[in-house]
Amino acid sequence: MTHMPTYRYLRLERDWPTLEGVGVEVGDDGAVTLARLPALAEPLGDPLPPLPGLDGPAGIGVHPCGDVYVSDLVRHRVIRIDACDDSATPLPCLTGPGSDPGQLLAPRGLLVGPRDALYIADSGNRRVVIVDLATGQLRGIWGGEEDPVHAFVQPWDLAADSRGAIYVADPGAMNPDGQWAGGRLWKLDVSGRVDGAFDARLRAQPEVPGAPASVAIALLDARDASSERLIVLDRRPPRLLAYMLDGTLDTETTLRWSRALGGDTRPTSVALTSRTLYVSDAAGRRVLVFGVDGAFRGVARTPNANSLGLGVDCRGRLIVHPGSGDTVRRALGLPVFAECGTLLLGPYEAGSEPTRWQRLQLIAEPIPEGAHLRLFTLTSDTLDGTAGRRPVMPVVCDGTTGPSLVAEREWPPAPRDRWRVAARDATDVLALNAPARFLWIAAQLQSDGNATPALRQLRLTHDEDGWIQFLPALYRRDETSRVFLERALAAFESVLGEDESLIDALPRHFDAFAVPDVGDRPTWLDWLADWVDAGLSETWNDATRRQVTADAFRMHARRGTIESLRRLVRLYTGATPFIEESFVPGLWSLGASGRLGVSTMLADASPDGAVLGATARVNRSSLIHEEDRGAPVFDERAHRFTVRVYAAELSGTDGLDRVRGVIDREKPAHTTYHLCAIEARARAGAQARLGIDAIVAGPPLASSLGGSARLGNDMALGDTPGGKHVGSALGKGARVGIQATVR
Repeated sequence: MTHMPTYRYLRLERDWPTLEGVGVEVGDDGAVTLARLPALAEPLGDPLPPLPGLDGPAGIGVHPCGDVYVSDLVRHRVIRIDACDDSATPLPCLTGPGSDPGQLLAPRGLLVGPRDALYIADSGNRRVVIVDLATGQLRGIWGGEEDPVHAFVQPWDLAADSRGAIYVADPGAMNPDGQWAGGRLWKLDVSGRVDGAFDARLRAQPEVPGAPASVAIALLDARDASSERLIVLDRRPPRLLAYMLDGTLDTETTLRWSRALGGDTRPTSVALTSRTLYVSDAAGRRVLVFGVDGAFRGVARTPNANSLGLGVDCRGRLIVHPGSGDTVRRALGLPVFAECGTLLLGPYEAGSEPTRWQRLQLIAEPIPEGAHLRLFTLTSDTLDGTAGRRPVMPVVCDGTTGPSLVAEREWPPAPRDRWRVAARDATDVLALNAPARFLWIAAQLQSDGNATPALRQLRLTHDEDGWIQFLPALYRRDETSRVFLERALAAFESVLGEDESLIDALPRHFDAFAVPDVGDRPTWLDWLADWVDAGLSETWNDATRRQVTADAFRMHARRGTIESLRRLVRLYTGATPFIEESFVPGLWSLGASGRLGVSTMLADASPDGAVLGATARVNRSSLIHEEDRGAPVFDERAHRFTVRVYAAELSGTDGLDRVRGVIDREKPAHTTYHLCAIEARARAGAQARLGIDAIVAGPPLASSLGGSARLGNDMALGDTPGGKHVGSALGKGARVGIQATVR
């Protein structure tokens, strides 16, 4: 009989397969948090003059170096905001209002595009103006009264794809008959030629923008260049459309983002990052924030201003253009969190029918101050997740009233198809619902905007006997008392379960490479290191701490050896020591292979001790026993060693003291030592030995007088083989006035 597991983890790797959320986001590490929203508080430049009734997008262009360009529709000019000091200055070669070259009339969309040029949607003049950013000079004009090829009505926005193609959103205008007409999405190359194939394919699609107001380029998958999409904000009707770069409608992405616009919004502009879609809503003076999956994340409000234009700078910060009457604002580096978010998980199904769903354990970070989390559970035999068979969310964040809930403290368990709410901020919850085939889980996350709960994992338990299996069978006969006792014991299990798990996992706490090393000090790894007497340094990385602990028992057998001392000094100080013992056997005696003065030396004392009339000296000699013969020869050198370290390898002013501390702790107790630092200087007789680690330089190369050379310092007069002098040797190879100059 196959044993079916009675628990599962709902997050797989870094993904939650069944999660649907509003106002939440999943981080790179898989944690579910409240959505991060831009805090639009940093003003850029001076306030723009007011212009009542202004509608449509206002342009923002961002240069890769960080400079920001904004359109001034009131004074008909373009303003450059410096990336270094945020100073605002108008572009010098453009004035307005007017229709002559070098003049603008109600400029809207801006694009820092191919060939280091600024493309300006000069809507009032029905044209696109191209300006060279390096010189500020006019580079070209597309459209206008005298250009029949580019029959723009009022170009509003611009975008460029990775291949250098330019897209122009032209919403059209109201004709004399009161009908809106002329809306068109243009695709041009860098020379201004119209892409007719794109236009033909676009018109053949089931969804064609009637009044495109804004365009943006989105890369849906950073690993796939073919995932680049053209996002179009259409105003008749208000909607978002996604197209491939050849004009083919991307139905799936369009459907995903169809929920982005509601009936009460007046969208004016769109902007995208790799993970976020921003839509400006002029009706609500706000910016709607969506994930690239189409899920709504929250609202970024602009203080007392419209939000007609959007842009993203080179650091991913949102920039909002008010159109007129206020300053352009940029998001701060630190985000704020959505005030409320909800998520739905399910349906989950087990092999048993009906399933006794029992326990939810949240693996989450401690809930910070100002944030809250609440769980909901629902069981059902019919709500299986197919179309039309999904539960209504138990709580929403827009102020509307959700379905009636069964409180956690109410008894008996919640019936099927009814939500039960758990206690606020509870992270270990009993699913007090009637047994059923499917389980749904919902959660609400709340915050004051400064912090967020972080849900990292959910452990779901079902059909588990729990601790009641350890009681006599008498307690399981009556079903009513059995259910009560199961859940009463589960309360104790949730409290003591951590200790039980710790006991079950105790063997891994004796493995240096598996024991936990997280949390406050001392950790479990510190505890294990104390057991094996391995002193761990707080400056070591995790791999070193574990390796030292694992090697401690083996290294204790070598404690006090040169190998052990060298290893420990290197571990604790970072310096590699050179250790030499003063005593070398046989150095005092002459032998067949000994060389006097090279491999031999005179002993400090007689090996026989004090010999009267020969080696005995008053107050400096002693008699020895026969078994101690030879000891006086080694007394001055035995049990002594020298440790040398490079001063350059010692960090801090106490580097030598730290080396000394390691040696004092680890050397054999009967030994003495001398510690010295090798300085970066070559002093003859001290740190340089001729023929060993120092070389006496030869004579300098011969050179001629003149230039910057100094005779006797960095040059020498040359000579030729055979004694024939050349150069400027007076009296020999030099002739005054010809080859030598007397000074």
